[in-house]
Amino acid sequence: MEISRKKDSLGYDVIKMTKEGITLTIFFGGNGDLYWDLMNLDDFESQDESFVISPSDGPIFELFRRLFCSIATHQIFEVDEVEASFCSTPEALERIRAQKVKENESLSRHPYFNDLCNGSYVQWHSDNEPFETGNILTILLDRAGRVIINIKRVSREYDFLNVCFTQSGSRYRPFDLAFYKNYTELCEMDLTVDLPSESIEGCVRTRESQ
Repeated sequence: MEISRKKDSLGYDVIKMTKEGITLTIFFGGNGDLYWDLMNLDDFESQDESFVISPSDGPIFELFRRLFCSIATHQIFEVDEVEASFCSTPEALERIRAQKVKENESLSRHPYFNDLCNGSYVQWHSDNEPFETGNILTILLDRAGRVIINIKRVSREYDFLNVCFTQSGSRYRPFDLAFYKNYTELCEMDLTVDLPSESIEGCVRTRESQ
């Protein structure tokens, strides 16, 4: 896999990953929303493309595996450094952690959760279009342990094979936070260091057992 990170005119990182003739680009649009875009370098008119990330892709694979698992097991909220810094005692920190657990548990009852994830795949309808006509992103883990990212163009009226994760008014809120975290991790990641790859079975089994 080839990966590059470059700043756009607004100072945001544009991340491009290319493998087997398919390029996945992750970037912020001029409206301030996050986008994933797929392009087949041999077929610019393609209506349906997939980008495959294998365990051999090292840290990239691990970040996208984490993204899938955080949504599949609805583990979106966590104690951040700022919240932890305000905890003067271990008991205070434990109370915040317990609250995060309750918040994550409640996400299984989110109105769109069953549409978003069935345990074996995540499916996101682009936020910048109506549910029925927006492009569809699907993320799944196959039997070979690979992360498969697919974007399908629903309406031929739209020129680009991409999906939007809006910062305001997403129908899937707060699951959009997982994609913004993934973007931040990609921007901060040292591509020269391999991250340990954990088993993918846990996150799938956890979701299916609920």
